[in-house]
Parts: sequence; structure tokens; C-alpha cells
Amino acid sequence: MELRQLRYFVTAVEMGSISKAAEACRVAQPSLSQQISALEHELGVQVLERSSRGVRPTPEGEKVLEHARKMLLEGETLQAELSGMGKEIRGSLRMGVIPTVAPYLIGELLLELKQNYPGLDLELVEDRTQVLIERLSKGDIECAVVSDIRVKDAKTWSVRVDELYHEPLVAALPAKHVLARRRAKPKPEEINAGELIYLKEGHCLLDQTLKVCRVKAPDQRIKCDQLETALAMVDSGAGIAVVPQRAAERYHFPNVVVRPFAEPQPTRMIGLMRRRSGGLSPLAEVIARCLQRIVGAG
Repeated sequence: MELRQLRYFVTAVEMGSISKAAEACRVAQPSLSQQISALEHELGVQVLERSSRGVRPTPEGEKVLEHARKMLLEGETLQAELSGMGKEIRGSLRMGVIPTVAPYLIGELLLELKQNYPGLDLELVEDRTQVLIERLSKGDIECAVVSDIRVKDAKTWSVRVDELYHEPLVAALPAKHVLARRRAKPKPEEINAGELIYLKEGHCLLDQTLKVCRVKAPDQRIKCDQLETALAMVDSGAGIAVVPQRAAERYHFPNVVVRPFAEPQPTRMIGLMRRRSGGLSPLAEVIARCLQRIVGAG
């Protein structure tokens, strides 16, 4: 069994097509088909169900798929570690990051790189989650720090997110608001949907706000592009915002009261997004390990 065969199989499943998988792997279609057939022969099971509509894994193939992805990731990790042994890591990497994470996480990352990996140049692309997903799928960036993404987007664009940590979501309230003046922690259902300040479509925090407050559709009247702008609007008394705790700690407005929600406290997942097929490059592996150390220390 070869890693190449596993990579061809995984790509065929994710693409749903032998021809598209061959194009993605940059090999001839007959060659890719032969390698997958060789894998089936070696394992003694059929891993792909072929039809006029494409291919999909058999029940046995689902089990092989699970292990194949782990083996490919481990192989890429080993390559990354070996490539860094005995020599200084050098090169450049373009990485995406969502605006609601960039202000308080990226500074620590850049400091870590400067101290431990001075030969690694990091180019940051700060944008909304949806834009980063599209740029990742096109190869404009290799990875991105994002929050929860929609399941349908992960499937459509063939991306995955490896979890880094979870952070609480809190309520940013005008100081004179009734929920800010009382002792009891606010409950999401106590927030009037018409009071909410939202980030615009494409921001993951918009989806998270809707989910936390159980709102089906956002009020179109109060929307903005930046988290700092949303907090400034809360400061002026325009409404309430659901924000990440670390972001709330970073920005200070005199007329904003930050309150944790009542249990169960809502959280959001922050992770490193990458293309589903294949693993990270050695440089991206360095970034991933740095991020894990930073959030682990925090």
C-alpha cells in the first residue's frame, strides 16, 4: 500500500469523479484508476462504487477513507519535521485570518515567528470567512485561521478546519440597558432581535449571533463591517452585540458593559482551515504548531 494510492482514493471521493481527481492530482486518468484498483486488490475489498453519475465510497471504502486521511496527514507531518532538521526554516507563506481573531492572536504569532523562525516570512490576508474559503480553494492562500464554518461550505469548497481552541461569546450591552444594570447574567432569549447589531453577510460572527440568540434572519437596519465598529455602536446606545470574549477585553468603550451569558455559556470554535485533500506544507505545519503553543499557553 502506497501513500500515493491513498491520496488518489481520497481525492476521488472528495471530487466525486475519477476524471476530476486525475486532474487535481495531475496524473492521467487511466493511471489514477489503475492505482485505485491496485489498492482495492491489495486490501481485498472494493473501496469505490462507480456509476454514470460519478464515484462514491462503499461501506468498506468509508472505513478506508477514515484511515487514509490520518495516514496522509501523518506522512505530511513527518515530511515537515524532517525538512526542518539540521537547517533553518526559510520561505514565505500566505495565510488568511478573520478580522474578529486577527487583532489579538496574530500579534502573538508574529512575535513567536520573529523569535524562533526568523527565516519564515508570513503574508497575512485579512477578510471575511466566505472570502477566505474561496481564496483557499483557488490556491491564493494555503491556510486560514477561521471560526465555525457552514457544513455546506466545507463540502462545496472541499475544505476542513482543524480545531485550535474554543472561546466564550459574551454580550456587549449599553451601560444604561436593563440587562447591564441587573446582577443576573443575561439569557440569549432575553435579547430582543431588533436590538442586535450584526456584522455583514460572510462574517462567521453573523451566523454565530443568529444561532446564540435564536434569530432566523438578521435585522437589515443595523449591520457593520468591523467588530470595533459594532462595539462603538453599542457605546452610543444603538443596540446590543454578541462578541468574542477576547475581543471584548481588547477594546474599551466607556459606555459598554460586557456580561457573560447564563449557563450553558455559548462559545465559538477557532481553527486552522486548509484544503481537504493532502496535508499542510512544512511552512504551514510550523504555523500550525506555533498557533497550538500560543493558545495552549493562553
